[in-house]
Amino acid sequence: MKDLKTISNVKLDSFNIFIEKGYKYGFFSSNQTNLLTEKVKYPYQISHTDRTNNSKTSYSFINPRGRNYDGIDSVGYHKEIYLKEPKIKDTLKMSVRKFRMIKENGKDKAIWDSIGYIKVFEK
Repeated sequence: MKDLKTISNVKLDSFNIFIEKGYKYGFFSSNQTNLLTEKVKYPYQISHTDRTNNSKTSYSFINPRGRNYDGIDSVGYHKEIYLKEPKIKDTLKMSVRKFRMIKENGKDKAIWDSIGYIKVFEK
C-alpha cells in the first residue's frame, strides 16, 4: 500500500519497509493465509524484507511500548507492527544484528552482534 523511508548508520543492500493490508496465517497450517478484515481493530501492518543478501543479518523493531505511539497495537519481535490506519505518526526504530558462531569452552555458541540502527518514517 505504501513504502516508508529509512535512514541508517549501516549499508542496507536490499532492505525495503512498507505498510500493507494485514494478514495472518491459519491456526494449523502456514499454507492458509487470511487477510485481516475491516472488522479487526488493527487491519494494517508495517512489514519489511526479512534479510539482506547476507542471510546472517537480521532486522528487528525496537519495541515502542511505554512511549506514546498512537495506533500501534503490538510489535512482533521480528516482523510486523499492527496499525489502525495505514500511517505512522512518529519515527520508528529498528536494530540491525549480525549472526556469528564462536567457540566457548570447546562448544559452538551463537552470538547476535548489534551492528546498527534504522530509523523508519513516512515520506
